[in-house]
Amino acid sequence: MRDSSAPEYRAALRAWFATPPGRELAAAEAGRLRAMLPAVYLPAAAQIGGVHLDGVMAAVNTEVRAVVGPLAGTVTPDAETVTPTLLTVHAKPEHTPLGGNSIDLALLPHTLDLCADPHAVLRETAQAVAPDGYIAVAGFNPHGLWAWLNWLRPGSPHPPRRGRHHPLAVVQDWLALLGFEPVAGEMVFYRPPFTDARRPRWRRWHERLAFLERAGPRWWPFAAAAYVLLARKKTLRMAGAAERGRAAPNLTVAPSPAAAAAALNS
Repeated sequence: MRDSSAPEYRAALRAWFATPPGRELAAAEAGRLRAMLPAVYLPAAAQIGGVHLDGVMAAVNTEVRAVVGPLAGTVTPDAETVTPTLLTVHAKPEHTPLGGNSIDLALLPHTLDLCADPHAVLRETAQAVAPDGYIAVAGFNPHGLWAWLNWLRPGSPHPPRRGRHHPLAVVQDWLALLGFEPVAGEMVFYRPPFTDARRPRWRRWHERLAFLERAGPRWWPFAAAAYVLLARKKTLRMAGAAERGRAAPNLTVAPSPAAAAAALNS
């Protein structure tokens, strides 16, 4: 099985997301995630690794937006998606330096597809999400049409390429063990990955197969190229306890081990 956390895989995925199929899949995922996001005020939100999905972070009703680690996508956030409150934290997703209960929404767009230890990523992310907060995930479907096409054509340029991709049901189980309950989940994109949809012939076939996007969710959801998922962190409430609410962002970044050691020796 190919290590999807390896630098060569990251580079290949970076190049693929710049192709027409990659851009279309990213746009479909971004649209579904924007529709899933809760229409409530979330003081602090962070994207942890993964790829850039245009407009998703900008759609969050929040005061503080952060990005943890470099994004693997080729689409650079433009002026419409970057705000003065966008923070950048340089760290690996497996070692997220965010304080406990410091964010209200964690966005993981293909982050689990691009890391060596997805369990560690989810554990680190779960501890950073405050009670009643959310985790939003986008990932490749390892059992969908695209995966079968790649199995039939080993030289195919399209992901998922026998990497460490995780089905929606598995990710839901992992989140349930961490105390999250599903809010919404959908399979995304049912058309085949055309090599170059800019060519007239491919574009015509691409348009003719548009009906798959309408029929797929009902008749063959298992064939989708990817999935999106929104889960909420469950809270154990006591009778008469006040409802949680924070009027101001509480995003904190833990000190690095080197900084902590220097502080102890001073």
